[in-house]
Amino acid sequence: MKSNVFKIKEGKTQQWKDWCVKLNTIYRTEAIETLKEEKVTQEAFFFFTINNQDYTMSMVDGEALPSTTTRELNIEHRKNYKECLEKVSTVEVLYHLKLDDLV
Repeated sequence: MKSNVFKIKEGKTQQWKDWCVKLNTIYRTEAIETLKEEKVTQEAFFFFTINNQDYTMSMVDGEALPSTTTRELNIEHRKNYKECLEKVSTVEVLYHLKLDDLV
C-alpha cells in the first residue's frame, strides 16, 4: 500500500472536493475501469484540516501501474491533482487489515 499527504493549495479545497465527489458518483464506473487497468485494488482520498490548513491523504493498494495518458478521465484527474495539491510527505503504513486478505 502507498499513501501520501498533500496540502490543498489556497482556494482549491472546493475544487478538489468537487472532483472527488464526481469520481465517486458520475465517473465511478470509468474510475473503476482505470483502477483495473492500473492493477489497483483500492484507492481512497481522505480530507482533514490542521491549523486552518486543508490537507488530503491518498491511499492506493495494488501494483499502481502508470495510467493511460489518453483517457479523458485520467487527463482531468491529473489536471485537478496538479492545480489543487502539493505533496507534503509520504506516509509510512504501520498496519493494514482487510477481511478479504484473511480468506
